[in-house]
Amino acid sequence: MVFFADETQGLTLSELLPNRISIYRYLQHVDMYQLVRYLEDNCYKAGGNLYRHDPLTMLKLVVVKFFRQSSYKDTLLALTDEDCRCLGLPWNKNRYVIPAHSTLHHFVKYRLKEEGFEKLMEIIGKIVCRESHEKSGIMDSTPLEASRYDQFAEFNPHYQCKMYKAHLFHLGDIPIFCSFSEGPKSDFTYATDLIKGVEPMKPKITAVFADGGYDSFRDSC
Repeated sequence: MVFFADETQGLTLSELLPNRISIYRYLQHVDMYQLVRYLEDNCYKAGGNLYRHDPLTMLKLVVVKFFRQSSYKDTLLALTDEDCRCLGLPWNKNRYVIPAHSTLHHFVKYRLKEEGFEKLMEIIGKIVCRESHEKSGIMDSTPLEASRYDQFAEFNPHYQCKMYKAHLFHLGDIPIFCSFSEGPKSDFTYATDLIKGVEPMKPKITAVFADGGYDSFRDSC
């Protein structure tokens, strides 16, 4: 993503993060223009009053919801006046106009939908590949430990737990594509899927490393 000068006076990402700024203030300095264009062109009907709540605001709220791993209701109840100001929410009758949690849920499930999420991630991947100077790709997988009550997760004898797997392609230390599988599945069988998924993003890489690209499951716990 592209950062621009505003209240931070041109601070870079590496300078912003150590300051422990709120996720809302952080999102003020992220250029989401291409993502919002996709939302406007594909998630709303053409003509007339397209939306009640600004798609950029809704997208930022979705980012916060998943970043904090909170419910739709709790995400909105936790908003402070400062958060609302950073989001650019409209002010009416001495209060900020906050979307209902049902509205945010509708935006995710019926407007954005699964294919919308995938398309947004592809757009982000293309931006990362275009702007990055990284020449190395990494293919690896990471376990996603399941609840013991999960009836569908399979037991992986290597990790000694019920789990799923996320097969990832990294550009340097940034994941740009993911395939999801059952826990016992071999990484090798997903290599082709990762390559095909990343190809449209046109990464400028000269080498790809398989396995051992980042910390192990035990080390990262």
